[in-house]
Amino acid sequence: MRKLFFYVVVIVLSLASSAQSYDERIGAAMNRGDWFALDSIYNAAPKDSMMPFLEVFSRCLIGNRFNRPDISVPAFDQLFREYSSSLDLGNLQIN
Repeated sequence: MRKLFFYVVVIVLSLASSAQSYDERIGAAMNRGDWFALDSIYNAAPKDSMMPFLEVFSRCLIGNRFNRPDISVPAFDQLFREYSSSLDLGNLQIN
């Protein structure tokens, strides 16, 4: 019985340690260019669990890639007004 309990605890801990936050999942979908995954994650995630910048940038990309100007134009306006300092090349990381 103790072995079974030990295995259950190990499995639960391994699953919990490999879980990603919504920000990490959104960032990974953006980096891969997987717009369907980005749309799915964005719609499933509670808006208060995302970084505000990623929430707005996600709307920009989703609206742009799925030809939804009613979503992308207000999102780009908000992105440029509120987060223009986050869009400069100083934030570029080259590996």
